[in-house]
Amino acid sequence: MKRRQLRKDEVKELIDAVSGFYPGIPPITKKDKVEMVEGDIILVEGVPSFFINQDMKLPLLKNILIHPVLLPQVAVDMGAIRFVTSGADVMRPGIVRIDDGVEKDGPVLIVDESHGKPLALGKALYGAQEMRPMEKGKVVVVLHHVGDSLWNITL
Repeated sequence: MKRRQLRKDEVKELIDAVSGFYPGIPPITKKDKVEMVEGDIILVEGVPSFFINQDMKLPLLKNILIHPVLLPQVAVDMGAIRFVTSGADVMRPGIVRIDDGVEKDGPVLIVDESHGKPLALGKALYGAQEMRPMEKGKVVVVLHHVGDSLWNITL
């Protein structure tokens, strides 16, 4: 895998992008060794920490399990869990709770209804107010889920 160390201006951009949005994740400093692997995975001090999807810098789920983040959430019913953890996008009938902070084209954490455990990270296709009255259709595109290649990454 190709690795390259990020320039100082790229590290500053990363810090600006994630510091206020992900307060549960330990802060990145300018002194940290920050690398890019394969163009979309960001390592901080050698630890896979973030991935890039269409200019969004998102924390890896393993990071979220260790350091909870304040991302808007949608909770799915127990019947949807096996589909979401297999990478399926989230359909409206499977959702039991939608946080007010869900914004169209914004990141959303998909959790199970019983324990609130993170299952996947996605991109909302609708805002919370649009999503609630819907009865059917795809509402969240899954970008990273438990058990995928990002979850299993070893460097």
